[in-house]
Amino acid sequence: MVAGKELQQGNWRGCYNGLLSTNIWPKLTQNAGKAKENLLIRVKEQAFKCYLFTIQNVYDSINIESLAKNFELDKDYVHSVISKVN
Repeated sequence: MVAGKELQQGNWRGCYNGLLSTNIWPKLTQNAGKAKENLLIRVKEQAFKCYLFTIQNVYDSINIESLAKNFELDKDYVHSVISKVN
């Protein structure tokens, strides 16, 4: 529940840490590291999208470089997502 609220606010770090604190990880003996890597990527992407949809009516322009830095995402990915919003 906490992770979902963090994601909704665009806080990918809080969401990811909340998901890591669940008790499922010790049960994943194989590929737990890969699962965590994939989860981190998806959490960043979804947090960015939630943030973008939250602020889209507030801002006329957005700095792609600062968003890419804040969400630790590739600038091309950020640009692609922003160009699809409207």
